[in-house]
Amino acid sequence: MKTKYTAIALILASGLIAGTSFAAVSREQVQAGLTRVQVKAELAEALRTGDFMVVGEEPSAKCNELHPNMHQSV
Repeated sequence: MKTKYTAIALILASGLIAGTSFAAVSREQVQAGLTRVQVKAELAEALRTGDFMVVGEEPSAKCNELHPNMHQSV
C-alpha cells in the first residue's frame, strides 16, 4: 500500500515539474501583449532583412550575417 502512495506521489510531482517547464514564458513576452498583426509584421520584417537565427549553422549566427547578399539591409 505504501508503494502505491509513493508511486502516485512521484507521478503527481513529475506532472507539476513538467507543467512548470512548459509554462516558462518570460515576463516581457506576457507584458508585450502583441497582436497577431504585429507579430506577423515583425516576422515579415525579420524574413525580409534576414534578422533571425539559423539552426544548424555557426552558433549564434543570423541569416543576414551568413548570407549578406540574400537579404536587404535595414
